[in-house]
Amino acid sequence: MNILVTVAHPREESLTFSLMHALLRGLADAGHTTEVLDLYRSNFSPVLEEVDEPAWNQENQTYSRKVDEEMQRMNRHDALVYVFPLWWWSMPAMLKGYIDRVWNYGCAYGPSRLPHQKVL
Repeated sequence: MNILVTVAHPREESLTFSLMHALLRGLADAGHTTEVLDLYRSNFSPVLEEVDEPAWNQENQTYSRKVDEEMQRMNRHDALVYVFPLWWWSMPAMLKGYIDRVWNYGCAYGPSRLPHQKVL
């Protein structure tokens, strides 16, 4: 299986990164291939801009180049895994912004949906 592992933590020496590395070793040992998307080091902007929130009544949804690239990245993988700490009973703002921008209408819900059965 080809798996996209998205990690969201500002410090690479964190427990979050230690857990991600253990996950990657386990996936490799099980014969899976992985791609890591590090939201902080990839300079992903979590700010939802108007171009990434098209009107639902548009027949053809279009997004910014970066968001379109991320949507295509998710669709190239069989499974999605998100590794992040819980801060104040929620995910970090960086990951929330990623989901707001990328898991958009026409990609994750609406007329088109992600092909993945489960997300971890």
